[in-house]
Amino acid sequence: VSQSRYSLVENGSLVYQGQVVDLQRDLEAVKQELGRAIKDRLKTVWGNKINFFHTVFLAGGGALTLEHSLKGLHSSTVLVKDPRFANAWGFLKVAEAEGRKTAAG
Repeated sequence: VSQSRYSLVENGSLVYQGQVVDLQRDLEAVKQELGRAIKDRLKTVWGNKINFFHTVFLAGGGALTLEHSLKGLHSSTVLVKDPRFANAWGFLKVAEAEGRKTAAG
């Protein structure tokens, strides 16, 4: 099942009852709509303040899939290294820093 899911997201097709079903157009439309919704939400939350950002970083599980759809969000939009685990790595760094502060006293 998970292999079919990744096949759909990465290739735009899946196998159903032994037949390959091409869903590329539908998948692209969903990505564009989701990207638009994310951009609209960020613009609502940040408003004109987004113009003062140096860079907008894309991270998280959907960053790779939605990168193209989110490119117009800001003039400097960057996909972080290993975006699927970027949030986890960030939380680990915060936890390590907090642990050092607690140990120091």
